[in-house]
Amino acid sequence: MLKILINECIQEVSSFNPISSNLEQFQLNKNNMILEVHAQLITEVSGALNIFDKNDIDVIPGFSARAMSSGGLLPDKDFEFIAANILTSVEDSIGQVDGYYFALHGAMQSPSYEDPEGWLLEEVVKRVGCEMPIVISLDMHGILTEKMCQNIWAFSMLHTYPHVDFQENGERSAKLLLDLIKSKKRPCIIDVPIPALVRGDELITETGLLGTFYQKTDGLVQNNPAVLAAGLMIGNPFTDVLGLKSHVVAICEDKKNIAAIEKQCSAIAEEFWSKRNKLQATTISLADAFIRFKELGATVVFADAADATSSGASGDSNAILEGVLKFDPTIRTLLPILDDNAAANAHSAGVGSAISVHLGGSCDPQFSPTEIKVEVLLLTDGRIDNESHGGIYDAGPTALLKYEGLRIIVFSKPIHLFDRSIFISHKCNPKDFEIVVVKSPHTQFKFFSAWVKDTLIIDVPGATSANLKRLGHKKCERPIFPLDVISSFTPLTRCYQ
Repeated sequence: MLKILINECIQEVSSFNPISSNLEQFQLNKNNMILEVHAQLITEVSGALNIFDKNDIDVIPGFSARAMSSGGLLPDKDFEFIAANILTSVEDSIGQVDGYYFALHGAMQSPSYEDPEGWLLEEVVKRVGCEMPIVISLDMHGILTEKMCQNIWAFSMLHTYPHVDFQENGERSAKLLLDLIKSKKRPCIIDVPIPALVRGDELITETGLLGTFYQKTDGLVQNNPAVLAAGLMIGNPFTDVLGLKSHVVAICEDKKNIAAIEKQCSAIAEEFWSKRNKLQATTISLADAFIRFKELGATVVFADAADATSSGASGDSNAILEGVLKFDPTIRTLLPILDDNAAANAHSAGVGSAISVHLGGSCDPQFSPTEIKVEVLLLTDGRIDNESHGGIYDAGPTALLKYEGLRIIVFSKPIHLFDRSIFISHKCNPKDFEIVVVKSPHTQFKFFSAWVKDTLIIDVPGATSANLKRLGHKKCERPIFPLDVISSFTPLTRCYQ
């Protein structure tokens, strides 16, 4: 019976968030608890476990660190704690397993570790050797680096945005690993880097341009038996590191006859580059957004992409809140915000109390708190169903506050703010409101896009602004579009084996 060691290290950061993330924002598990937890979740690990179970594989669970929200850079000591636990599980497995599966995101960063995942994989290979099959799964927003490619046999990535194929991604990785263990042949990773950062509606794979590029890379797999996997990595524009860029990638059986595959990957990269201007976000000012809202006369989502906790922001921006207060506070508006002090004050006062709170700027100093007198409508412990991945969010003590037409849900801890459940759990049906603020660059179709009149990406400040020129990149390799003007692009293929 084959034996596989699995480990997990999932976090996405924004280098522009001045507040460090920390271990408290992770769900940490080891050994059999990993299996128990992921049996209830929709994740890469649960997908991989499905495949291993069907193939009668003896799974050895190692260590799992899964961030429940994105954030700023992870302190070195916290990353080193995660890495030490993973590497201990690897050391304990030497001589006992046939291969390794790592569920990674790819956009983690620490002050002394610009490429934490690459460093971790290099340390794994130092211990187990380069002849041991290692396969990883990545988010398409991961930063694909040379060190990562040099220290793995193969990888798969998410193919959908908004992301709905977590389990399928894990399944793809698990199948790859089993095939490679059987063949005992290390494949070749073809990588075509593209100096471009992309955002906007055309990244929605079901309807946008990015989906057509995944169709092309899927075609590489379907039409050539030598191509084991293929796809695109588009990076996380908010993780400002040297390796930040987009990529077309293909995993091939070996280096034999790869010239044709390299040519096809380069052609896809050239087409991607030619359409780079379309792969940018269309944002709208707050003032124009309110005009558009009045014109539409139906529920509109104001997408606060700049304060998306799922991309690395703090969730404490009050920019849209202040806009509603100035424009017309009687508009039925539903808005989430992170502010532990305001939540604590509401819990101390109790339901039905009228209190003054300062909202916003509790983490990110670029926002100044807004003082507002509110009524406390509801208090909860902040345990909320995670509709996207399964399991439970822990947002800490949470309060629903009322100010004229506004309903403001105040959280104590950062969680992903793209799920409909954060509103429903506080007895607020988004369909009862005129403006729904979603702190995410996009909304899932089943939650919002299926019924709202429009989704407007609001151009406001924040650590994850879709207006990339706002951010001030300092570390990524330049020139890179759209931060710089680049007159031409010639694909250069890298090959790792």
